[in-house]
Amino acid sequence: MVVDIIPATRLTKNLSYFSYLAPSQLEGKIKIGQLVEIPFRGKVIQGIVIKVQSSKLKAQNNYKLKEIIKIVSEEPILSKEQLKIVGWMASYYYVSPAVIVKMIIPRIPKRRIKSIPPALKEKSAYIFKEVEMPVLDQIRDVVTRFISLSKKGKSIFLLHFKDAQARFVTYSKIIAYITNVVGRDKQVIILVPQINDVFPLFSFLEENFKGQIAILHGNLSKTTYYNEWQKVQRKEAKIIIGPRSAIFAPVKDLGLIIIDKEENENFKQRDQSPRYHARKIAIKLRELTGAKIILSGLAPSVESYYWAKKGEYEYLPLLNSSSALLHPSLVNMRDEIKKGNYSPISQKLQEEIATLTDDRPQGEKIIKQKKKIVLFLNRRGTSTITLCADCNWLFRCPYCDIPLVLHEFFQGLDRKKTVGKLMCHHCKWSQDIPLTCPRCHGHKIKFFGTGTQKIEETLKKQFPKAKIKKVDKDSDIKIKDFSKFDICIGTTLLLQNIDSIKNEIALIGIISADTLFYLADFYSTEKTFGLLSEISDIALETAASKFIIQTHTPQNYVIQAILKASYPFFYHREIEERKNFNYPPFAKLIKLIYRHRQEKKCLYEVENLHRKLKTKKFKGIEISDPLPAHTRKIRGRYQWYIIIKGQETRDKRQEEMLMKLVPNDWIIDVDPISLL
Repeated sequence: MVVDIIPATRLTKNLSYFSYLAPSQLEGKIKIGQLVEIPFRGKVIQGIVIKVQSSKLKAQNNYKLKEIIKIVSEEPILSKEQLKIVGWMASYYYVSPAVIVKMIIPRIPKRRIKSIPPALKEKSAYIFKEVEMPVLDQIRDVVTRFISLSKKGKSIFLLHFKDAQARFVTYSKIIAYITNVVGRDKQVIILVPQINDVFPLFSFLEENFKGQIAILHGNLSKTTYYNEWQKVQRKEAKIIIGPRSAIFAPVKDLGLIIIDKEENENFKQRDQSPRYHARKIAIKLRELTGAKIILSGLAPSVESYYWAKKGEYEYLPLLNSSSALLHPSLVNMRDEIKKGNYSPISQKLQEEIATLTDDRPQGEKIIKQKKKIVLFLNRRGTSTITLCADCNWLFRCPYCDIPLVLHEFFQGLDRKKTVGKLMCHHCKWSQDIPLTCPRCHGHKIKFFGTGTQKIEETLKKQFPKAKIKKVDKDSDIKIKDFSKFDICIGTTLLLQNIDSIKNEIALIGIISADTLFYLADFYSTEKTFGLLSEISDIALETAASKFIIQTHTPQNYVIQAILKASYPFFYHREIEERKNFNYPPFAKLIKLIYRHRQEKKCLYEVENLHRKLKTKKFKGIEISDPLPAHTRKIRGRYQWYIIIKGQETRDKRQEEMLMKLVPNDWIIDVDPISLL
């Protein structure tokens, strides 16, 4: 018997499956979707059975086939729908099916041990509050509309929410309808942006769906992950919660997919192949299974909102808020400079911090009850660039060719002395602060820019009595320690861990709202709007008495949209920009990436491919000139891009012909969310 198998290993895009012989003792036992062990290139690896052929084919082969070693899973580990997804992804993302299989299949433990349910190991710090009656009425309207439209055959919905708690209630009611009314065997996948988001949702849903929830994410032990996987396969779990990889859960009867905060960039896999987007996979699963999809967003992605406006998706607004809207105060940092204030902390923000950190009695209960201050900045370190003032030599990482960032570290047992180092944020390479410039040997080494560490130092000088702590990738702070501090300064990492102190926050400040504006990337404004919307939502949830935004560009339409609390205001300006420059949703993008340790070799290969692509005439397809990456060198390898741009509705065959010209050592990123 000849068996076609996709090996679970990394292969180039032109390789897909290999044929093996089933030994006599396994004949009749092989099933499509099974996990088996096979010899492959001198190693024993696992693979997935995709086809069982007649034993007559054995005699027709002029070469000797290797034999399957053993069956790892008696029952198929991947369903027919999952195998179809593997095939579709290989075609759409131009990768080998082997790469996808390697990513999807769980690692099977040698010893089958009953693991502790993963959700019980961590307690969510999320603060649940009662949803007020006006919001409950709107939730009922949203659920009724979802049910009505579902019965009419509608299948993709965009849930636009403002109240974070209300969306959880909405999920619960719609899940109950899908699993109890539509079909008792229906299963639901809920995708969240990151692992930290799993536990608030689990805690909320566990009350109504106790014992019916499985959790799948990469931080689980091999045994726990496999046990959760089996719970899904055996249909013991009706609800599966996890980050983007949970879209590949082995559901038997999929009824609904919810993508929570669907605008979040973490739903796109960017660091390795296949560079898929979970939203694309969900839409393909809908085609295969008939499941419904809810794309849920606080600040929905421009593309999803566009398709909702076009009528391709059904729009479900959930925009009533259970609290009065907190209007942010805007500070123009250009005016601060005119007044002689060169500090990254404006005078207004300094005054508000002084009010809350002053030890004298204030006579206001709110200050005694809620005195924590949270300040956001999207940069780590003390300074963002270091250069010589004499010859303008910029200190760069020798391996990544990006500016080194100044950091200060504790030294000695007393942890009071600090030592400064210049560090690369990509590869973590570091060096001591140089005494002289390596080019001109001058002594005028200057540090520019503002990071979390610089803000921390500034605040410690201005407010010596306050307990201050920065929260970023360089800090060792634990979530439970947040309560010890009066002022928390952080990057997006603080956003991810803020639940434990939400009820104590009195002031939220954004040090610089302009951090992402100046990147030459079509996605930067949407990303900035999403980040500011999330912080605004936190300010609303915490009922902070003050919310201050510092900016050098107060007239920017992103800032104005945040001040107006108006997504449509942002969308209409943004969609015009996308249309003018032919960016998604008006075009499909493919980013071709080449990396090499030698810069000349890198540029030669990029120019060579560019010439080949340009010689072919493809209707409706634009091919950019070779472009150096924003981060020109990373981990010792230079990188250049070629951007392919074409209409979303173009002939797929033309695209495939184009991609056949791309050598196997190139990275192909379909639907990139950044062109930097």
